Amino acid sequence: MIPGIKVDEGFRFLPRTGSVEPLCTGLDNPAERATDYQACGARFAKWRTVLQIASNGCLSESSICENA
Repeated sequence: MIPGIKVDEGFRFLPRTGSVEPLCTGLDNPAERATDYQACGARFAKWRTVLQIASNGCLSESSICENA
């Protein structure tokens, strides 16, 4: 087994969407955190995001841009 870590910091809702579209956080300092995780034994990292799919089966343009 190879130990790894999830490096995102959870999500918050996009401004002006009324608590509808989530935005994953944690892109501001991943290199610093990855160094710490590596020192603790992690050898890979993963990132996740949460996307809200509208009733028409599509994502909004703002959700795509913000999470990309």
